[in-house]
Amino acid sequence: MEKGEWRVFCNCVGGEKLYIVGRQKDKNKPLHSGNVEYAMINYSPDKRACEHLADQLNRTGFDGLG
Repeated sequence: MEKGEWRVFCNCVGGEKLYIVGRQKDKNKPLHSGNVEYAMINYSPDKRACEHLADQLNRTGFDGLG
């Protein structure tokens, strides 16, 4: 099973864009909520911070929260 790179996902809640860092669990399967693992517990309104985190996780090879 080949995992995808960490990236930023966006979700609109109450008219506000919120962001979370996640990656595809298995790149050989369709992207859907059951095939994504997250590096964060909560969404954030700060897109730049999420982009920074995703870049950092990709550089360090972080393998997920478990």
